[in-house]
Amino acid sequence: MIVGYQVRSQEDSTFNGRNENEVLSEQSAVNELYLARKNKPDENYHLIAVVPGDIENPVYEKEYMAPINTPEELEMFALEFEGDIQIEQSTGKASDDTIAAAKRLVETSNNSCSIVFPVNVEVIEAGDGSGDWVPAFVFVSDDEANFNKKIREGI
Repeated sequence: MIVGYQVRSQEDSTFNGRNENEVLSEQSAVNELYLARKNKPDENYHLIAVVPGDIENPVYEKEYMAPINTPEELEMFALEFEGDIQIEQSTGKASDDTIAAAKRLVETSNNSCSIVFPVNVEVIEAGDGSGDWVPAFVFVSDDEANFNKKIREGI
């Protein structure tokens, strides 16, 4: 199982003075690889997948990357976005239990996106009656959008 990545040169050195035990997320590693190849093309930088046991005392990027929004901010957004989503063929309003379940299961914020469920939102009932489709707002950072652009254009 891959737990992260490192950007290494042909001589096995890290880029930009990173510590030897630092493990990056895929997005950070791809961004760093792009910069390394752009700024130091002669050093032949490449991605190395890291699996458990590869690095002694690894430090994972996600351990020190703060989320974009706090839980309190997500709650404020849920109120702020009330009524902003309208569904043409809605089957009704989401119940309090449905919204609570959606928040428990999916509402989150990390260093690259936030997902919030507005209060009093319309839903579409599943055709077989097994549940509801609940719309949400997803904030995607510009960094994430640029990451996808880099992947599409190739490194």
